[in-house]
Amino acid sequence: MKQVVSLIFVFLWAFSAGCQGTIIGFSMSPVNPTNTDTIYIYTDLRFSSGDCQRDQQSHSVNGATIEANAHHCLGLLTYICSAVDTFKINPLPNGNYDFDLTLTSGGGPAPCTPGVAADDDSSFSFSVGTLGLQNQSDPTVTVYPLPFHDRLWLPSVASGTAYELLNIAGQVTTSGVVEDHQIDGLNQLQNGIYFLRLSTQTGSKVVRVVKA
Repeated sequence: MKQVVSLIFVFLWAFSAGCQGTIIGFSMSPVNPTNTDTIYIYTDLRFSSGDCQRDQQSHSVNGATIEANAHHCLGLLTYICSAVDTFKINPLPNGNYDFDLTLTSGGGPAPCTPGVAADDDSSFSFSVGTLGLQNQSDPTVTVYPLPFHDRLWLPSVASGTAYELLNIAGQVTTSGVVEDHQIDGLNQLQNGIYFLRLSTQTGSKVVRVVKA
């Protein structure tokens, strides 16, 4: 009897060790969400055993972090099995967010055995911005370096051009005029996503920039 129990334990250990899942990547819709959008996050998953049926998934929003979990059921056949899990996120306030996914898997049909340990854990960052700013970014304006630290160079922008640097909530954090094709003195800003609005006599242009 002890031999049978031992063999079963070894089998289950080998199964859990060899049939793990991997988080390949993330995508989202809309790509540049505003604070009125419902957000859909798609997770691309791969497993080394079939048929990788999803057992359960959940998520919770804790401040600026979205903690998500997905559990899949694997069979004994060894082949690459792909799956895409979709997480529906209700509209979020303006700000920067981290989506953190923990992936586990178990054996047998759903509902299947719980995972002994996490197969994989991965995250990605995104921002939610004020309506309109996200979609105004003008690709004709050259700005570098990105991300920036204390200075932005704008070789195509004339000196004397008025600028405003807005945070993700649409609030002006600093303003002034471009001097010698550059804006300096930005090291006091917090790291994150900003929108550089340039104003001329012919109109305004918006460029999305990142401080790190």
